[in-house]
Amino acid sequence: MSRLIQFILFFAVFSSILFGIHFYIFKMISKNLEFSLKVISFIKWLFIISGFSIIIGQVLSRFADIHFIKYYAYLWLGLISITFSFFIIASILKIFIPSGSKIIVLSALVISMLVSLYSIVNNATGPKTRDIEIVTTKNIGIENEFRIVQLSDVHLDESSNMKRVQKLVDKINSLKPDLILITGDLIDGQVHEDCELSAILKSMKSVYGVYAVSGNHEFYTGIDVFNKLAKRSDIKILNDEKKNITESISLIGLEDHTSSKAGNKGFKPEILFGLDKSKFNILAGHRPYGIENNGESGIDLQLAGHTHAGQIPPMDLLVQLVYRYPNGLYRSGNSFIYTTSGTGVWGPPMRFLSKSEIVLIRVKKGKNISGKIVK
Repeated sequence: MSRLIQFILFFAVFSSILFGIHFYIFKMISKNLEFSLKVISFIKWLFIISGFSIIIGQVLSRFADIHFIKYYAYLWLGLISITFSFFIIASILKIFIPSGSKIIVLSALVISMLVSLYSIVNNATGPKTRDIEIVTTKNIGIENEFRIVQLSDVHLDESSNMKRVQKLVDKINSLKPDLILITGDLIDGQVHEDCELSAILKSMKSVYGVYAVSGNHEFYTGIDVFNKLAKRSDIKILNDEKKNITESISLIGLEDHTSSKAGNKGFKPEILFGLDKSKFNILAGHRPYGIENNGESGIDLQLAGHTHAGQIPPMDLLVQLVYRYPNGLYRSGNSFIYTTSGTGVWGPPMRFLSKSEIVLIRVKKGKNISGKIVK
């Protein structure tokens, strides 16, 4: 199937869902709340214009370097998503309490506004540091601990606030990492050579360097854009490659195979063949797919992102249903996986039940294998 046909199908499905949600919310408001015709007309046109802004904002941002419409559209998308979630609950309640339709819908609308406001404020506080301790019986070659900083889903482009990016980098450097890993979706738009982003990213410091794997948004943006930015920023990309970080620690980086723009090539199991099981082996990939056989292959720790912990309703529920390892630290046998909620956000600048995070993983040698989230 050609990319043009794929795009047309995606656009048709996306538009149908988007405007279907708008229509549903508008009908819930207009039928259940006693607004005047002028107010209903205003709401109707607000929905129409704001709905189209989601599509127009993306087009103008990517092709005309105009971003303010995209910012408004993302806020609107978040508000609509949250309202849709609580209106679904309201619709169910109306079945059992039909006489209370007005108060149910009004309550759902007010709760949606409050949740949206909280989500904006919660996200605006910036990423926190998530501290994770992994104890291994393997020799890691140092007396104390090996410090890994994981970033994921930062979603940067030329319109990103560079002061915030610099603040992020300063926070990363303050953790004094031995290794920095970026598990996909570093970028989400064009980044030209004269953009200061590469200089800021280049200032990330760790003992053994900065490594990254691709995410689906690298392919949406253009994998060449990602490769060029990484080269300018001294970030080493691993595409289904193994790298010996030290004599005792190795890193395997996976390309985002399941992205349609990557050709849906699928995972290559041979990349895990012949691993030196005496080493502490780290697997970095964008999506949190299974760890059940990692221990047998010699993988001690898998790092992933992609889910954003859902960010806002209803996605925070959907990721729990879709992914077996949606967010947090999990263990299977002697192998661990940590799925981060992400260092940034995609779309709405909102987080409801999660926080953006910089992940600090401290690997120590001990008598027994264990893993825990310290904070």
